[in-house]
Amino acid sequence: MSTFDGLIREFPTVAIDNFKIRPGVNVYLLSHVHSDHLTGLASKTWDAPIRCSQITAKWLPMLASRPKQTAYESGLDKAMQRKYAHLTPFLVL
Repeated sequence: MSTFDGLIREFPTVAIDNFKIRPGVNVYLLSHVHSDHLTGLASKTWDAPIRCSQITAKWLPMLASRPKQTAYESGLDKAMQRKYAHLTPFLVL
């Protein structure tokens, strides 16, 4: 587990892989797509630009949450929901 909290004291307006809306932060950076870097992004109320690489911008909206076991067993693949698709308009390369 990392001890980095996503905030750089010398650059208080920048947050890296830390997606809690904070007063004064106006640049959010997503280094790559790993679940431990996405905390806070599942919120449907997210409305701040997220700077990221081209491949991250492509992959993030395609990530799906796992279906419930009963839905999977019954063949309802539509139970897979794209957990981060709502972020597409906020991804900045």
